[in-house]
Amino acid sequence: MLLLRSNLSACEDLKREGKLSEAVAKRKHLAKIFREHGVAHHAQHHLEQAEALAVQSGDTSLIVDTRRQLGALFEQQGKLEESVRSYLSQLDVLEASATPDTQDRLTTAWRDLARTFLALAKKQAPVDGTAALQTVQSAERFAVKGGDQVQLVPIFLEAGAIHEQARIIPRAVDSNTKEDLLKLLDWSFNRQAL
Repeated sequence: MLLLRSNLSACEDLKREGKLSEAVAKRKHLAKIFREHGVAHHAQHHLEQAEALAVQSGDTSLIVDTRRQLGALFEQQGKLEESVRSYLSQLDVLEASATPDTQDRLTTAWRDLARTFLALAKKQAPVDGTAALQTVQSAERFAVKGGDQVQLVPIFLEAGAIHEQARIIPRAVDSNTKEDLLKLLDWSFNRQAL
């Protein structure tokens, strides 16, 4: 307990001194300790505090990394909607600050989010089919933006499975063969290039 108070005091001292990036790192460290000990609500509190400090600092890298960690924590807790929001807010920051120098980082983020959102959609499907479909559509959009054609096939297949599971449309996957999906991929990327 004394160590915790010491770390919290150090965070406040760093904040007062204007060393916001160090204060963010200290808060993230505290969140990691709480997460490792299974106290997710305290980990969430410290990550939210770290996010506020990162925003105050204006450092894009700190904001993005903190929101990514917060999204992962929400996902771990089963708070899938909050996780989606956190990941999307991370992307908003990256897109708002995009320059030609940071385009590779943005492309990587789109690809990572496509994979992350596909995994989230799989978790959401048994609970809320409509939310899962929205998540898988976001995954598709990010895969297209990131130029990740390989990722689109599993996304299309998962979307079809979610449609069928949620009974939104019947037999969505079975009517499409892998060749049909590959043709659709080619059409999608050619259409985007126009």
